[in-house]
Amino acid sequence: MPRMWLLIATGCSEGTRQVKRGGGAALYIKKSIQCEELSLKNTHKQVESPWVKIRDRGNKGNLVMGAYYRPSDQEEPTDQAFFFQLQEASCSQSFIPLGDFNHPDIS
Repeated sequence: MPRMWLLIATGCSEGTRQVKRGGGAALYIKKSIQCEELSLKNTHKQVESPWVKIRDRGNKGNLVMGAYYRPSDQEEPTDQAFFFQLQEASCSQSFIPLGDFNHPDIS
C-alpha cells in the first residue's frame, strides 16, 4: 500500500529527546496536498513545534499551520520562544496553530 501521508514531526519521531518520554508534535498531511516545511527564524530547541506552508490551489494565498506540544513543567523562557514563533508564523494571510498547550492559566 503506498504511503498517502507526509509526516512532519518534532520530539516524537526524531529521537531528539534525551531525558523525557512522551509528548512531541506532529502534522500528518495528505501527499496530494502541496506543502513545504517552514524553518522559522525564532526556532528554539526546546520548542516542539513543526510548521508547514500549504499552497492554495486557487493562488489566493498560502496557509501556515503548526502543531505545538507544551510540557506542563515548561519554563517561561521556552514559553517566550514559542510566542516568538507564533508572532513570526502569524504574519501569514491564513494561520492555524494547533496543539496541546498545557498552560496553567488556560482551562
